Amino acid sequence: MSDDFRPIDIPCDYPRGKKKDFNGDHISKEVGHELSELIRQYCKTNRLSINVFWLSVLEVLVYKYSGQEQFILGSVVHGRTIGNYKRCLGMFNNYIPLTFKMNSSLDIDTFMQENER
Repeated sequence: MSDDFRPIDIPCDYPRGKKKDFNGDHISKEVGHELSELIRQYCKTNRLSINVFWLSVLEVLVYKYSGQEQFILGSVVHGRTIGNYKRCLGMFNNYIPLTFKMNSSLDIDTFMQENER
């Protein structure tokens, strides 16, 4: 794989307009209690963090929709690391780029263990 990343190209259900905008919609789904417990148990058994589990799920989803084996996604990390800011009002977030290089030859357990590292 090269380190030449291109924007994620996910097919749309309708043609994009000529003018770029960021207006859109979202879909929310809740993971039920039973499935949530199964995920927690899977993570505990395989020594995975819940965050790595969901990032791995997102990686597979983007790969399946786009067919791209490597891409970059941004993630939010906690931003109140300095004691003086702990009692401040406001949103303190840092964004970090996460590089994903999909290896579709791995089984799901090995894939998630690789992502944990």
